[in-house]
Amino acid sequence: MTGLERYIFNVPAYSLGIVFLSFGIDKFAGYDSYVAWFMATERARVMIPSQEIGQFIYALGVGELILAGLLFSGVIRRPIAIATSAALVSILVVAQYPSSFPQDLGLLGISVALALYGSMGKIVPADQRVRSEKIIRVALSAVLVLWAVDQIINTSTHVTWLQLFSPVARSLNTDQIFGFIISLAVVESAIAALIASGRLPKYSYTVAAVFFALALALEPPLNGFQSIGLAIMSSWLAYLALAKVLLR
Repeated sequence: MTGLERYIFNVPAYSLGIVFLSFGIDKFAGYDSYVAWFMATERARVMIPSQEIGQFIYALGVGELILAGLLFSGVIRRPIAIATSAALVSILVVAQYPSSFPQDLGLLGISVALALYGSMGKIVPADQRVRSEKIIRVALSAVLVLWAVDQIINTSTHVTWLQLFSPVARSLNTDQIFGFIISLAVVESAIAALIASGRLPKYSYTVAAVFFALALALEPPLNGFQSIGLAIMSSWLAYLALAKVLLR
């Protein structure tokens, strides 16, 4: 592979690296908010004594920065992907909904694909490349479907989040926000169905990339740094489909 191709096929690792880098920096920049969250979350207090929470947050930030650096470096790809998968599972268990679940499932899919197959580059057999893409495709679809289901089940919660946090809802009344949430759930379900089907990949992944990029402004409590990684990954899959690298 050429130098450029090597960078292109390292994008899955880079997307994870960007997310871990962002969260690692945020542990220091937003230290007080993390302390408040751990102090207010019973499951976290059971695991970590209150007097050690501060040190734990700093250690967690350093660990995330180290993982980010290793993901960017490209060294020992599969062992690092396994470590990243373990970290994401731990985060899902501790942070749960809405901070981690379901959006970290998308990142976990990327990490698992890397752990199993290492790359989706041209030197990788076509069947492995397709299996990698399928794992990531299922993970992205799962995130969108679970978001949609949650918006239908917990509509009042989402109305409150939009009213408090989202710039999208500033000019809308409650009924309009309710309609927006239902429309959002329909859009997410449609994109998920298109991705899951495996059809028209260059279009489905492009639409998903745009949606994940906009997600930060749509519902901030559900969409943190993870959405940046999911947007990058969707854009990358759209590029590969357009370049006819993904084989079916």
